[in-house]
Parts: sequence; C-alpha cells; structure tokens
Amino acid sequence: MKFFFIIALLFLHHNVNSQLLGARNLALGNSFLTQEDLLSSQANISKLASISGFSTAISSSNQFMLKELQQSLMAIGFPLLRGGLTLTMGHYGFSLYNEIQFSIAYSISLNPTFSLGININYHKLSIADDLKYNASIYPNIGCNYKFNEALQISVLLTNLTLSKVNTYGNSTIPITFQGGLLYKLNSKVNMYLESALDLEYTIQFRYGIEYTILKNLNIRTGISTNPGSFSMGLGYALKNIIIDASSSYQATLGFSPAISIRYEAK
Repeated sequence: MKFFFIIALLFLHHNVNSQLLGARNLALGNSFLTQEDLLSSQANISKLASISGFSTAISSSNQFMLKELQQSLMAIGFPLLRGGLTLTMGHYGFSLYNEIQFSIAYSISLNPTFSLGININYHKLSIADDLKYNASIYPNIGCNYKFNEALQISVLLTNLTLSKVNTYGNSTIPITFQGGLLYKLNSKVNMYLESALDLEYTIQFRYGIEYTILKNLNIRTGISTNPGSFSMGLGYALKNIIIDASSSYQATLGFSPAISIRYEAK
C-alpha cells in the first residue's frame, strides 16, 4: 500500500502542480508567466525586473484536502542594480514523500519593453526511508515582452541542463517549454492564456480572468487542462499587505484550498 501511495503522489504532483505557486496563481487556473507578484518568481522571474522595494510573501496550499499533500512557499525580493533579486524556499509532502526546493533568481530590464530572468534551483526529493535520492541543481530561463500597455507575452524554459532526479535512474526534473499571454481588456479586467509542453506528457492549457471590483478587491477564476480543474478566488489589498485566497476543484479528487499573504513596498 505504501508503494502505491507514493507512486500516486509522484503522478499527481507532476501533473497537477509541478511549480510552487501562490493562491493568486492557483485561482487563475495555475497561470503565472505574466504575473508580477512575488510568489510567481520561482516559476518565472522575468516579470520582477522592475521590483520597486523590499517584498516578502508566504503561501500555503492543500491539494485535495489531504494533509499529506500540503505545500508551503516563502519568498523575499528586492531591487538590485538594474533589476530584481528573489530568493524562494518551498516544501511539498510529508514524511514518506517530501520535496524541498530553494531558488535564487535575478531579472533585468534590457529596455522598456523586454525583460529577462534566470533562476538556479536546488531540488531535494526523499521517498520513504529505504529509497535514497540525490539533490539536483538546474536552471530556468524566462523572458517577457510588452507589445503595448494592453498586450504582453512571456516564455519560460525549465531544466535546460536535463538534470535527473537521481544519478542511477532515468527520471528527470520536468523539461518544459511554456508560453503565456496577458491581455488587459480594460482597466478592470485582465485575461491570461498559457500553455505548457512537457517532453513526456500531453500539452497543458491554462486560462484565467481577473476582475477588479473595487480599488483594493479582486475576484479571479480559471481553468486548466491535463488534468482538468476549475478554480476561483479573491484578493484584498490593505495598504502594503495583500491577502489572496483560492480553491480549485478537480472532478475526481475534489477541492484544493490555498492562501497567501504578501507585503510589497510601494
């Protein structure tokens, strides 16, 4: 039974949420490529090239209401030279299966419309007591281009070094090519469209809509494929503090709630 439970965890984590994301991302159908909040930095740092001051954030999510599938994420960021530097730490799982990931990332604006970022990830996977897995180090590279105030695109390449989960097997850290589009329909509505192509799995699509009801209140919804899920959430800003809450629903496995708290210097 232990063996089959571990295999299920490996499958679910890779397909449902291989990136560590905040509640805002999860509410928007796991969209993250074109968002500028700090909790998107582990996934695509290129959007934080214009970070204006010290920022920090924490996030917690629970996949399918199971304590064994708890995910936590912490991040800090600050401006450096012509760009922004971000440090993140994430944890997923429990005693029989757990992942720890550290990431350091730097992004820079090469001109007013184009930014580029790279992050170096340290990933440690542990499965039960009798399976030993080595730590992996691998880079991700992302970029963002603004066509105008309404339209921009982002691209992310992960695990360019083809790093493996362990030295004696063939399992590798996911190698993906991801692209995203942000369209600002008007001053109140943002629309997100993303796709992710993995070398070993079917292409995934992610869609999200964010609507500003009031100056400090947003509602969000999204869907994603492979596997299919529906999500929704709220975001509330109180001066420099932003609180995001969300939940996604997968027809077979149920609800996955998440909450994030961010501090952003103005």
